[in-house]
Amino acid sequence: MEKHRTDTPAPPEDLRGHRRYHTRLTGRLIAMGVDVTCTIIDVSAGGARLKADVTLKEGHSVALSIPGIGFMRGTVCRLEGDMISVVFEATDTKTARLRERITKYFATGSTPGTQDSKS
Repeated sequence: MEKHRTDTPAPPEDLRGHRRYHTRLTGRLIAMGVDVTCTIIDVSAGGARLKADVTLKEGHSVALSIPGIGFMRGTVCRLEGDMISVVFEATDTKTARLRERITKYFATGSTPGTQDSKS
């Protein structure tokens, strides 16, 4: 019996490398010269999922400002309806600092609920 097939992708939850926190924070998304208010649905040191009234395509470069956490640059990696997923572009050092800021922010109980899975 074959235990693992190399042509079968791993389930998404197995690919996550950072804890994801659910939130409803209001942030700013800057893309294609437009600065809009957005709602951050969840965030991790690796990226974020948000809602914003802006038309983007996968691959667009963006900047995201999240109150209490900071300003990150990233790339749109997925679009699902009105949801935009962004993967952050950062060095390992910056990712580690971001992970610390996110963990500290959510440890204070600033927002309702977190998710224990990783992203």
